[in-house]
Amino acid sequence: MKKIVFIALFFLVANICYARGDSLNKISLNNAPFYLWADKIKFDNKNKIIEAFGHVYLTSSNYKIYADYARYDEKDKRIYIKGNVRANWDSNTIKGDEVLVFVKNSTGWIKGGEIFYSVPHLYFKGKDIEKTGKQTYYFKDTEVTACDGKVPDWSFWIKEGRIGDDGDARLYNVFFKIKGNKVMYLPYLRLPVLVKRKSGFLVPEYVSSSRDGTGIVLPYYQVLSPEEDMTFYPGYLSKRGPYGGVEFRFTPNVETKGFFMASYLRDKEVYKKDGDSPSFLQGDGLVRPNKNRYWVRGKMDGFLVSPDTRLKLDIDYVSDQDFLREYDSGYLGFDSSRDVFLKEFDRDIENKDSLIRENSMLISREYNLGELYLKVQYLENLKYKNHNLDPTKDDTPQRLPEVGLNIFKTPIWGGRLDFESQDTIDYFYRRSSTKGTRIDIYPSISKTMDLYYGTIIPKVSLRDTAYFLDSREGSDLDRFENRYFFEFDIDGFTQFYRIFSFKKGTSESFAIRHVLTPEIEYFYRPYRTRHDLPSFDSVDSISRAQDITYSLTNQFTLKTYSKKNEPVYRDFLRIKFSQTYDIEEAGRDKDLKEYPKRPFTDLRTEYDFSPFDLISMEGNVWFSPYIKGITELEHTMDLKFQDNLSGFVGYDYKRKLINDIHRKGQTKVSIIRYGGEWKPNNIWDLSYSDERDLDLKEDIKQELAIKYIHQCWTLSALFTHTQDEDKVLFTITLGSLGEVSQGFSMQ
Repeated sequence: MKKIVFIALFFLVANICYARGDSLNKISLNNAPFYLWADKIKFDNKNKIIEAFGHVYLTSSNYKIYADYARYDEKDKRIYIKGNVRANWDSNTIKGDEVLVFVKNSTGWIKGGEIFYSVPHLYFKGKDIEKTGKQTYYFKDTEVTACDGKVPDWSFWIKEGRIGDDGDARLYNVFFKIKGNKVMYLPYLRLPVLVKRKSGFLVPEYVSSSRDGTGIVLPYYQVLSPEEDMTFYPGYLSKRGPYGGVEFRFTPNVETKGFFMASYLRDKEVYKKDGDSPSFLQGDGLVRPNKNRYWVRGKMDGFLVSPDTRLKLDIDYVSDQDFLREYDSGYLGFDSSRDVFLKEFDRDIENKDSLIRENSMLISREYNLGELYLKVQYLENLKYKNHNLDPTKDDTPQRLPEVGLNIFKTPIWGGRLDFESQDTIDYFYRRSSTKGTRIDIYPSISKTMDLYYGTIIPKVSLRDTAYFLDSREGSDLDRFENRYFFEFDIDGFTQFYRIFSFKKGTSESFAIRHVLTPEIEYFYRPYRTRHDLPSFDSVDSISRAQDITYSLTNQFTLKTYSKKNEPVYRDFLRIKFSQTYDIEEAGRDKDLKEYPKRPFTDLRTEYDFSPFDLISMEGNVWFSPYIKGITELEHTMDLKFQDNLSGFVGYDYKRKLINDIHRKGQTKVSIIRYGGEWKPNNIWDLSYSDERDLDLKEDIKQELAIKYIHQCWTLSALFTHTQDEDKVLFTITLGSLGEVSQGFSMQ
């Protein structure tokens, strides 16, 4: 039978006066228009009931329903649906044998059916499910799973439960089942269904280590407001003591965000001499007698008063030199915090081995011609903590504060010249040694000259530095000191290119574009170092300089054509050669026996090579013209054999140098890194990485990861070998519900 469309047609034939809408093919259902299609439609005018039979399709702005039979009662505003029911209602997918919905308050019931939430991919399957509100339900004898199929790999069988207005499912008398078999009982379970940010306990972190013993960290997440939340990390390590932390995040507006975290350990272990600590912590000559150990870190990007005045805050304060090296993984570890800083703020922190931790606040505002800023910086020197060096002798300079004015390159004198300047006022404080104010004014005038064969940029700078000292160390220092000098710099470069065309047959062709950029720069500073000045940072130790730097950059671009005869470009090779000739070093007449003259620096070669998708390489090579060999090397090569198979190899090398005046005491480094990943199918994922010190002939870190990926669960094992210990970490992930990890020491 031909399908009958538009129930409003029956309203017209029966002269129904309560049909409402802009046209006769619409009627109003709870103040929202809907349409009805079916093979056959009957209308009871007396009782105001509409019945639809065969291939029923009912749709409105907030639902779509398919069924074999549907009945709408206008008096009670009730829809009854039966037979192969499929419905998208209030962002949920509903299936069942029978469904009844009261349109006014979105209540009703579902028999022999299921509710599916696409996010977080959860099924609720039961004989009787009661719809208690727009997005709330009550159910008995129901199965909950993220797995597709009639017999799910895992599921929760619930005696009773409900989904509340807050979007959480509260489940009572819960059995965890694997392939239909009950394996665990839980009296209560709470699952987030409709909301992403919800207070509650997160997946715990288990610890099993020969160094730390067994332990657990149980995070609790607390939503404070739509823009703020906190996470508490209470924990305990059997061999070390109470271990935990707290995290605070906020994003009050699009211009402001912040992340701050603190972790704490009441340590049972102390290292009263360097030899007491594990081997990977030895060698710095520092002890660690403190039991109270902590790390406070955080970053913030925001503004003061108006978005034009930017504010940046960086906190990195730690109790001792070993804490970050010992606890670098897990919820509270160094690696996870560093990843957050790089991802959210695009700013790094000092390496975990660094003994200087930087804490700073920067307030800045840009104007048309430049930038004005205020900076406060505190450098925590860990060598002066915990009964190591005498803290009263700490000579680490602190900027309290620095005020700076940077004038951007600006045309002056009718555009004939360009002016720029970098000017600062610093007050340096330290517990020991010289303190005081330094004013540094550094203006420059330059001229960009675009000539027929290239570009030349001469530049003249004046640098004047004045010191107003509060306290002095050394008889040569006066309360007021001043120095000034000129600098001259001239930079010239040009560019050549040529296109080489080739044919690979009668029709196919390709071309290579080669761009050659030579550059030469001469720099001269006619100033000799003054040893009667205070030493706060590198600005104070500027010395006479005169050198020539030259470079040659080659850029190769490949042009091919796609199957649609559209051009495709690839920058497949960049190689740059650079070297400096130090005129001052060429005229040096001191310490020649110990350090022979070496005016030419190493020839540096930078390269990026990516001929096709299979391989890409990048690195740097330094070649000495004096020892006729490589002094330093950085190389990384990535291989992608197929979409499911990839690998990498990297090598870092430094040669031991004894009589090089520019690199005194450089020790030998020879480290190789290699590994790969293989995904034989959509189920298995295997990866391996190894970092080895070839000079010491020992492994730095080895990792082997095996992952089994199912539609609704993932099982992974991570084997890690370091100088400290060997570990294995097992993790099982149940779809979107989270993961559980358990680590074990293999020693």
